[in-house]
Amino acid sequence: PTNMVRTMLTLSGTAQIMSQKITNAAMITALKNCAAKTTRSEMLAWASELSVFLSVEEARREITTTLTDLYDCPPIFKNELKGGGEEIIPFPCLNVFAATNPTSLAERFPESAMGTGFISRVHLIHEDARRKKVSRPTIQDVDAMKLIEDLQHIKKIKGIFCFSKEGEVW
Repeated sequence: PTNMVRTMLTLSGTAQIMSQKITNAAMITALKNCAAKTTRSEMLAWASELSVFLSVEEARREITTTLTDLYDCPPIFKNELKGGGEEIIPFPCLNVFAATNPTSLAERFPESAMGTGFISRVHLIHEDARRKKVSRPTIQDVDAMKLIEDLQHIKKIKGIFCFSKEGEVW
């Protein structure tokens, strides 16, 4: 099912999707290249399994610090290079979509990290039991095309968003 969503995002042309197996340096380079190509540093990291995107080794390195910094979509992200100099990425926005399970999550992050730093910024959705098994999930072609059109329309929306009085009360 996650591949169907990825396919729709790809077909809609609304998301720049980076490689699902990545290092900290490669992630920063991908964001920088995206900005050079599209004038926007907006990317989606899509991994069918968190362990592909974030190995145990990478989770314990600087990538989680970078992901934490990028979470707030700062106006400028600066990366100091080992050989001197820096990479500057304007208005980076990175979304990560990955599936995992409690065991895999615990392998990547110690219990002390839960509720702090990167993990406190992650939306964790957990289900103890599968509601129903679907051996061959499908999306009706008409429904998929409507969703793709909606995604394309939403991407074109620009400007300042303001809450109505009713929205503020809600």
